[in-house]
This record gives sequence, structure tokens and C-alpha cells, in this order.
Amino acid sequence: KARGLDINASSSFADAHVFSAYRAKEVGLIDMLGTHHDAQKAVEQASKVSVSHWKKEDKMDRLLKRVVQESSTQIFSLFSGLKAY
Repeated sequence: KARGLDINASSSFADAHVFSAYRAKEVGLIDMLGTHHDAQKAVEQASKVSVSHWKKEDKMDRLLKRVVQESSTQIFSLFSGLKAY
């Protein structure tokens, strides 16, 4: 309701599939596309902080996140081609 989505058109946004960012914006699930930097700037502006200090991500955390993302992408691609019986 908050997004103003038409419940009668729910098949375009609520059929349990994964959306690309572009498609999510197209159907009204998100407001805009942007980068991590864009999000930081929006937070800075909204909070009216004149000087911001963002915590840098630990190298090991970054490596583990990348491994998980790549693994999940490969697993998803393996299972997306399977047919349900």
C-alpha cells in the first residue's frame, strides 16, 4: 500500500522471482538506482553532517563477502535451470 502498487497487477512484482535493480525500479519496488557512494551522500545530506567518517570494510570481511556472493550466484545459476517434478 505504501508504494501505491496495484494489487491486481501483483504478478508483475509478487511472483517470487529475483529482480534486477532496473526491473525493480520499473515495477515500483524501489525509488532509484545508485552506488554505495550515492547512498553515503544521501545519508550525509539527510543527516546534515558537515564532515563524515565512514568505517572502512575489513579486508577479510570483504573477501568473505565476495566468496559468498560468487558462490550464491553460481548455485542459483545451477538450480535455476532445473525443472520441478
